[in-house]
Amino acid sequence: MITRRLDIDFSHKCGRVKPINGMLGIPHIDESVGFSQADVYGEMSAPAILFSSSDSDETVCIDLHRIYPDLSLDERFFESYNFSELDAALSALKPLGAEIVLRLGETPGKIGKRAYPRMPAAPERIAYIFCRIIAHCNTGFAGGFKLGIKRVEIWDSPDDSFGFFSSAEEYFNFYITVAEKIKESFPRIKVGAYSSGGFVSLNRFGVSEKEKDYVNYLENFLAYLMKNGNGAPLDFLTWKCKPETPEELSLHANYARSYLNHYGFKKTESIVSAFAPAIDENYTEYRDKRYPALLASCLITAAKSDISMMFYSESHPSSLRNALYSLDDRCTLHPYASYNVMRAFGALARSAVAVETGEDYRREIYSLATVTESSGHVIIATRDFSGVLELIPVGHGYKFYSIEGILGGGERGSGFSTKAENIPFDKSINLRVGKDEVYVLTLS
Repeated sequence: MITRRLDIDFSHKCGRVKPINGMLGIPHIDESVGFSQADVYGEMSAPAILFSSSDSDETVCIDLHRIYPDLSLDERFFESYNFSELDAALSALKPLGAEIVLRLGETPGKIGKRAYPRMPAAPERIAYIFCRIIAHCNTGFAGGFKLGIKRVEIWDSPDDSFGFFSSAEEYFNFYITVAEKIKESFPRIKVGAYSSGGFVSLNRFGVSEKEKDYVNYLENFLAYLMKNGNGAPLDFLTWKCKPETPEELSLHANYARSYLNHYGFKKTESIVSAFAPAIDENYTEYRDKRYPALLASCLITAAKSDISMMFYSESHPSSLRNALYSLDDRCTLHPYASYNVMRAFGALARSAVAVETGEDYRREIYSLATVTESSGHVIIATRDFSGVLELIPVGHGYKFYSIEGILGGGERGSGFSTKAENIPFDKSINLRVGKDEVYVLTLS
């Protein structure tokens, strides 16, 4: 039987784990059946939430036309705004303590459904309205909150065919106008754009012309901003990624950083705004035995990459690609195995500092280790490896370990789980593992 070694140095600290297990979307709340997606976010210890409407949302409470429904009214007065839906969602999230990233604008919709292809007013006026929305969240305008929001994204996917602007240059100028106004009003807030369609055209064959245009659009945006932006900030760039492998996620992170550096945005954060690993195009991820390990290995890879934040995009109850859970009878949570991965990763990453672990150049074993004041933690995902994994932890005083195994498959994708607690160990821990498995260890 093959034996592999994994070295873990708990004395070599590498900084806090980045919020790469965030969630995309306004939480779905259905009081009639007692379900709140905010509770799901809390169960998974989501450290950040990209507050954006989606095609699955029923309230679309952050969309411009919902908050400011009548453009004939004066935007200076709080009576012109409708914050009721926004307030309900923010109130549900506030107890979680997660960072909220605001996405302002309109959400792309299918033809004939919430499609707002043109700006409803002059950019300067929209910029003022955006600042009032931020003030509602951060300074209490119109009976609002003091949430301390740090990041604001301007619009959603203008490079998409169901985006909002008749030309790319129209969005570029719009971004400059709005970004400068937000920075003028809120100097400490980071401003970014724009949920790019991503980079699949750079490493996959047979992609569509639409997917090829995503990269051209991004290059033109960065070049235009560098040439015409003057003081317009680009504190972060957001982009979508549905990787087939952890290596593809890492590759796209390198692409994003390369483009930013090439156009002079070396300090701009790279953020994945919509992340969900893809097994195939038939929406069968939740049943696939490989998916939990793929999800875990992607999270581990992102934690060690240049990515600053990442948001899982498919957690709405009605999403076909929701590989985390379903709602039986619209009210009872049925978790899939990957839900347990997100829950375990969130618990491991919460208030923890990453430590040095060995790397597997074969890309068969992925690992991330963290340490808190009282314990050490390790998450391990196997891909194409079956055998004995020998863990060699050093730089610690731990004497026992507990372990949870998360395996895919099972009835309706619920997976299989194994647990053992307070196992004594001396210098090493030997685990017998199979392909596409996830293990979470706690050392004490």
